[in-house]
Amino acid sequence: MRLILVAAAILAPTAVFAAPLSLVCRGEARYVEDESTTGYTTGADGYPKTATYDSARNVRSPERFRFEIDEAGSGRVKPPRVQIPLLKSGGRDGWWTLASVAVTDTEIRAQYALNPFNKPRVQIDRRTGEVEIVGFRFTFAGMCETAPDETAPRKF
Repeated sequence: MRLILVAAAILAPTAVFAAPLSLVCRGEARYVEDESTTGYTTGADGYPKTATYDSARNVRSPERFRFEIDEAGSGRVKPPRVQIPLLKSGGRDGWWTLASVAVTDTEIRAQYALNPFNKPRVQIDRRTGEVEIVGFRFTFAGMCETAPDETAPRKF
């Protein structure tokens, strides 16, 4: 039994919370945008008629995410406005709390809830900086880098 516990401890990913992380991730967002078009026509009976056509289109745009993770392993995310749905919950000043945060030597995984139906998953490779975020009708792929220190001198 001890051998199994020791093996499990060795093989389990180790959490790394040596210093707080502040990341800026830039890349391409892909999302679905709904459109509704209304038209007017005259019916066969001579009276005006209204017709509505609903459609969805795929949109690609350059976007930016911010991540902050503290020493204890809790964190928050600031998604771009295009990802924030009309029905939202939990955000404060544009930031959402990260849940299920797992930080290892090689990756960061987390999830956040924009609302009860949309809980995007985050995966960041700590070696390459690549980030992937997958949510309801939304994906993001890009590169992360350490955010400038707030105490650093200004560029201009």
